[in-house]
Amino acid sequence: MLLYRFVDIWARITMFFFFRKIKVTGKENIPKGPVSVIFAPNHQSAFLDPIVVVLNCGKEPWFLTRASVFKGNFVKKLLKTMHLIPVFRPRDMVDMKTANNQTFEFCHEALMKGEDLMIFPEGNHGMQKRLRTPLKKGIGRIAYRAAMAMQNNPEKDVMIVPVGINYDHPTGMRTDLLLQFGAPLSMKAYLANEHSEVAVLKVLREDLAKGLQDLMIDIRPKERYDELEKAWQQQREYLPSLPERFSNDKKIIAALSASETLPSTPTKKRPRGVLHTILLVLGFPFWLLGLLLNIPFILGSRYLLDKVVSDTHFLQSIKFICIMVGVPLFTLITAGILHAFTGSFWIFVALIPFLGLLAYEYQTRILKTPALILTKDLAGEFLPED
Repeated sequence: MLLYRFVDIWARITMFFFFRKIKVTGKENIPKGPVSVIFAPNHQSAFLDPIVVVLNCGKEPWFLTRASVFKGNFVKKLLKTMHLIPVFRPRDMVDMKTANNQTFEFCHEALMKGEDLMIFPEGNHGMQKRLRTPLKKGIGRIAYRAAMAMQNNPEKDVMIVPVGINYDHPTGMRTDLLLQFGAPLSMKAYLANEHSEVAVLKVLREDLAKGLQDLMIDIRPKERYDELEKAWQQQREYLPSLPERFSNDKKIIAALSASETLPSTPTKKRPRGVLHTILLVLGFPFWLLGLLLNIPFILGSRYLLDKVVSDTHFLQSIKFICIMVGVPLFTLITAGILHAFTGSFWIFVALIPFLGLLAYEYQTRILKTPALILTKDLAGEFLPED
């Protein structure tokens, strides 16, 4: 548990710097008391998604991850310490009728003990801003089995909480994150209203899908996704309040989806005036110094991302790990080297990451011209099917 606490604290610090803005809404919807909760988020950004949910839900849920990473006894014990449990997929070339029996049993026992889970009902990750439906049946079956076993205990229940994860940029750092917890779905209520497992799972999937669609940017229909996403990006406004920006985005997308022909609208440009010019001039020396101090880390990170990451859905997650693990190590090593020449250590421990952050902000917000964020340009060939 000590390792879990340490990683939890350090991940929270990393998240504070990794995102530019973070807004969490609906935490009052997370059930308290003797009920077991299954968090059901949409899935866009590989293993960064469970991290942002765990750090903001106020609980310590177990969550399913692909079984292929559970190699060797040490890794298995380490991952279990971090509340990860393996789930097999058809691509793992196993007998899917029995491969996940042990995992399902673990989930059942966890719910019966009042512990919590996180399960991604889409079953895979995809950076398109749409819900991949129909949702998988596994989450309903796990919840149904536990709820049936709790029927004789009036205090216990399994509550499924839909979670909307909304990144402003699906692969970038210093982007905005809006995380929304929706109204919980009570399994006991479904058991009281429906008389068969098939009926319960059908209604549950429909209600969960509707709950998720309300909490996330959901561009439909799928056949028009690219053109609708581009038109939305051209019309959207970057309002300071993330909930207000989200609400405005939903209205724009609804209007575009209802229109048979999309308007030819020039991209709305963020205004740049005198303040931008002042920041451009004043920020240059800080950008240059931050770049010089951090150039080995920048080049090393880019090399790692180029060589290790093939599926672009992992880019944001790997960047988060690079910041979480790489920045402290690089800072301490570099500060130690500079200490040998200058006699100062702690000042460099503070300056290196601080000036690195300023340099990144200057590079992305002052030097670069904002461009449309289109999934087809970012994801390439790695978009999953429904």
